[in-house]
Amino acid sequence: MPRLTTAEATVETLLRHGLDTVYALPGLHNDLLFDAFYHAGDRLRVIHPRHEQTAAYMALGAALATGQPQAFAVVPGPGLLNAGSARSQHCCGAALEHGLWISAPGRVALWAMAHDSTRIKRG
Repeated sequence: MPRLTTAEATVETLLRHGLDTVYALPGLHNDLLFDAFYHAGDRLRVIHPRHEQTAAYMALGAALATGQPQAFAVVPGPGLLNAGSARSQHCCGAALEHGLWISAPGRVALWAMAHDSTRIKRG
C-alpha cells in the first residue's frame, strides 16, 4: 500500500465515499489539498466559488437537494469563520444528522508555526 500525504488520503476518502464534487477556495493553507485535487483528474470536480460562505452554502444545498454527501474546503481562521453561517444554520438539521456535509479547513503547517514563517517581517 503506497504511503499517502494527508491531502491525498483526504481526496481518496472523498472518492471512496462517492463524492465527485468539492466546493473549495484555494489558499496558502490548502495548497497541498489542491495539488491532490489536481492529481485526482476527472474523478473529482472542484468548483471555485468567490467566497467561503458560498462554498459552504453550495455544499449544504447540494446535500439537501440530492441526499448525497457533499464537501467544501476553505482556509482556516477567517475562511472557516466566513463559512460559519452555513454551518450554524444547519448544525442540527438533516444534512449534518445524516453525515451529508463535510467541511475541510486547511491549517498552517507545524514547521511554519515553529519558524514564524507565516508572519510578514517588517524591516
